[in-house]
Amino acid sequence: MYKVLLIAILFCIAETGFAKMQIDLQAQTRSPITPVEVFFDSQTLDVGVLSHIGIIDVVIEDHFGNVVFSTSLNGATGIVSLGIGLKKGEYVIWISSLGYKAKGDFFIE
Repeated sequence: MYKVLLIAILFCIAETGFAKMQIDLQAQTRSPITPVEVFFDSQTLDVGVLSHIGIIDVVIEDHFGNVVFSTSLNGATGIVSLGIGLKKGEYVIWISSLGYKAKGDFFIE
């Protein structure tokens, strides 16, 4: 009985510890549809492109405005996983492409 309870508790801890969190992006364009979704944990960033929008620039800044990660992606539909390996702290992500720009804030504990 106690083993089953212990396994259930450990599974719940592991599930919440490794779950990816979605970053809410605030688009700075007139388009009502967000063509990009971003999920993260402390080690990886998943960029999901919902519609083809060309080359996508991804920039992550720390709370001082220093660029800690920058890359360009092919804007074809699908999910791209990027290894970021960020430390604890507060960050801002910028997603931009021709005619599209979005910003999102996130925190790594």
